[in-house]
Amino acid sequence: MFKQPVTKLLLCILIVLLGALVALQKSFPTFPGDYPRTAPPIEYNCAYFDERVEIRLAKGSKLGRLIVFAYDGNNKFIGLLKPVENGAVVVRRGDYADFTACVEGSEIRDVIFLKKMDRYDKKIDMFDALTGARNNNLRYGVQRCLYPICTRCVEACKSVISNSDIPIVMTVKPEGEVLPVFSKGKCPRCGKCFTFCPTGSIVNSSETQHTEGQ
Repeated sequence: MFKQPVTKLLLCILIVLLGALVALQKSFPTFPGDYPRTAPPIEYNCAYFDERVEIRLAKGSKLGRLIVFAYDGNNKFIGLLKPVENGAVVVRRGDYADFTACVEGSEIRDVIFLKKMDRYDKKIDMFDALTGARNNNLRYGVQRCLYPICTRCVEACKSVISNSDIPIVMTVKPEGEVLPVFSKGKCPRCGKCFTFCPTGSIVNSSETQHTEGQ
């Protein structure tokens, strides 16, 4: 006498579980299998004023934030995360750097974050760093990649590659910016790095053209 109600109850539970599984599957990102590549450098122009530096971009920024960087006389990388507003990044006197890093050849190491909660362990004025780099013929500019503030691509790769020998290496380019470089022989082509990259620094290698601001 209880068979029919129990059967109906089990059927309802099964339908609910199937619906939950479908919804859960849709909530997870898909990872197209292909090799990653690095997006081309940002094109920009700098204008210097008494109390600010205006960096105007040729195109928009996907995330709306960039790293402004400058090198000092000891080849130290000085970086500041800044928003893009009206197609430009403005660095004013009194904007303090977020981090520094030592650069040896193409390797970046010994990253030190300068801001701790609501205070700075050390204050480096980014306006002075930019003008000093320009006046002394040192490297400076902006970059899409937010490393070391953002490490999503590295962490995503580590979730696939069990050992520490992952195919992504953060590399200093001749112009001074830090970008990921990939070893195709080690890459599993999972697509996680360019799926998780919030800035468009890493794109699918099958894309014929990368458009910023999408």
